[in-house]
Amino acid sequence: MNRRFVRIIALVTLLVFFITSLGLIGLSFFMER
Repeated sequence: MNRRFVRIIALVTLLVFFITSLGLIGLSFFMER
């Protein structure tokens, strides 16, 4: 397993998690209004 490959996977996972949490926050915010 390549170390660079692992770092890329970790970065992508973090990005996906960030986008998902941001989307959930936005969705809940829109649902409140």
